[in-house]
Amino acid sequence: PTLPAGWSQTPGSVSPTLSPGAITNTTVTITSASNTAEGFYTFSEVATNQNLPASPVTASANYNVSPPLVPDTTPPVITILAPADGSNTPAKGSLPIKVSVADDSALLTITISADGNAKPLKTCSGGVTTCDYSWPVSKISRGPHTITVFAKDTSSNVASRSITVTKQ
Repeated sequence: PTLPAGWSQTPGSVSPTLSPGAITNTTVTITSASNTAEGFYTFSEVATNQNLPASPVTASANYNVSPPLVPDTTPPVITILAPADGSNTPAKGSLPIKVSVADDSALLTITISADGNAKPLKTCSGGVTTCDYSWPVSKISRGPHTITVFAKDTSSNVASRSITVTKQ
């Protein structure tokens, strides 16, 4: 076909030789120029039997030019709702940890960890945007402790946020 400037066709031309009654399939790839406007484009291909040049066959194909996909490079935004940074743990019971995470695409996991331990206190998954955990005070030693929240979205962007709490 006649293509707009900057467009290309692979292969450049197709010239199969067929026996009577034979069928062939040929894949033709048309690539649009990088500055092509979004929209639908129609091209016509003409196939001519060299033994019957007066009987050409025309076929049309429609092409949809869509905008390129923009990769998600924005990490999730973590808000630790409780406890407050610098607060003390309760004397008894448990320390409630409440987390909210926002992301411009979709979340994969939210993980709550303490003091850099490899084993998290809790992992929430399945696209949830909140994660809560009640940390038993009896399992917390005296002194300062760092609570770190990690969030990962479906584009593998990762964020973390930490706060410190103290058990008196």
